[in-house]
Amino acid sequence: MRRPWGATSSAVRATLQSLGPMTMADICREIGVGRDGVSAVVSRMKAAGEVYIQEYTHDDESGRRYPRAVYAFGEGKDARKPRANKNAVGMRAQKVARTRIQTSSVFNLGMTRRQCLEKRRVVIGGRGGQNQQ
Repeated sequence: MRRPWGATSSAVRATLQSLGPMTMADICREIGVGRDGVSAVVSRMKAAGEVYIQEYTHDDESGRRYPRAVYAFGEGKDARKPRANKNAVGMRAQKVARTRIQTSSVFNLGMTRRQCLEKRRVVIGGRGGQNQQ
């Protein structure tokens, strides 16, 4: 069943006014509408000057870590999106690679010690899994 025209925008407006600044995922969860419907409404409201981006937050929604906008009701200047810190991204990737290698796996049982060390060196060494001669 389709929602009546303007129901989503009025629900987003009421939610932001009563509960304060929220991310897109929080708004969707609160009003019970999918991300596609809410995203279009918030974009139109932002273009009209009804909402603005108060800040950016890092959360792990859907397994991806990147800055997500926190929308607030009213007129205001949008916050600047933070730039990616390449060193921190690389350190997180190495940490994930180390834990992946350190965990005992069925696939590592048939490998010699030299093969395990070579696999670790290739993954953590930064060659991206390509063997160089």
